[in-house]
Amino acid sequence: MNTNRQYLAGYFDGEGCIQVRVVERQTKTSCTVSIDVSQKGGIGLEGFKRRYKGNIYGPNAKGVFNWRCNGAEAIKFLEEVLPLLTVKHDKAKEAIELWDKYH
Repeated sequence: MNTNRQYLAGYFDGEGCIQVRVVERQTKTSCTVSIDVSQKGGIGLEGFKRRYKGNIYGPNAKGVFNWRCNGAEAIKFLEEVLPLLTVKHDKAKEAIELWDKYH
């Protein structure tokens, strides 16, 4: 199980997903951030869970496992790996900025 930040950042940049949801209500606007990484077999996902918490789900019918992290834990991960991301750099930066704006 690899918990090296550079390794996890590269893995996430290629296989991960960032979801940001901003909900505007009459009295308050809120923001939720979720990140996940999927992998067949799931062995490589333990490094994410050990270093950044979150949960591992699965397997689904195709044998795919999913590591998911939400809220402040997701933001901690994104802040730590942001300088190492290329493909997901802009989306991660946007997620951090929106989180900071509404929390």
